[in-house]
Amino acid sequence: MKNKKEKKATVVPEKNVGASNVVTKEKFDFKKKLKDFLVVIKKGLVKLGSLIKKGFTKLVELVKAHKKVSAGVAAALVIVIGCLFVIPSLSKPSTEKVIKQKVNDLGVTFYEDFYYKSSGNGDNDKRTEFLSKYQSMGIKVSLENLIRYYVTTDKYKEAFTTIVVKDGEGKKEKEVKDASITERVESLENEWFKTGKGENDKCDVDNTKVIIYPQEPYGEKDYKLEVVTACGFKDEDTSTTTTKKNEKKDTTTQKAETTTTKKTKKK
Repeated sequence: MKNKKEKKATVVPEKNVGASNVVTKEKFDFKKKLKDFLVVIKKGLVKLGSLIKKGFTKLVELVKAHKKVSAGVAAALVIVIGCLFVIPSLSKPSTEKVIKQKVNDLGVTFYEDFYYKSSGNGDNDKRTEFLSKYQSMGIKVSLENLIRYYVTTDKYKEAFTTIVVKDGEGKKEKEVKDASITERVESLENEWFKTGKGENDKCDVDNTKVIIYPQEPYGEKDYKLEVVTACGFKDEDTSTTTTKKNEKKDTTTQKAETTTTKKTKKK
């Protein structure tokens, strides 16, 4: 039975935003630095784990061969076992850090590739006038809207060829091209924003958001981005702010400089 054809989703920012709701189809390059970093770390841990296991096997053989185990061998055995469990946990980024980075990346993509370009209807003067109004108050975009925009892009289709969707009481794999917007959104929420804390172990996509503060001279990368999470983490009042500011390198070129700070709201 053929799937019903669904209307393409349109991202609607919150009421105070006021930008055009026309979604552009321009391609963008979604950052994969964190993903690449984790792949490298994983490969390193696999090699390290293999060496540790070989050493552990040798120690076990030594223990079996000698009824009385020396204090040195016993100590070495304890160290190996400790490394086997402790090292991987120390190398792995926390769930909170990974989730905040993903929200941040989605916010950067949303602003630079959709919101900035659609504001002012493409007119630079009108765009500058519009963005300047939000320099202090900021543009609030919920995680739900960030995800809804992302799953309509070509970049999402390149990253995910199949997704897991609900099928009655069970689950099944489905090709992205055949999945509805709702199915894509739900799948990405489960893939990226699960916290592992109890039954409701996903971030609240309505209250998790980014707040974007456009900065002079209101170019594509002239803004501050604040991540606000509602995921049940210990310090939800602590958010990560990423500042992007264009700095003139010479008379013809500009270089984007990125700095990261932490901002804590007073209770």
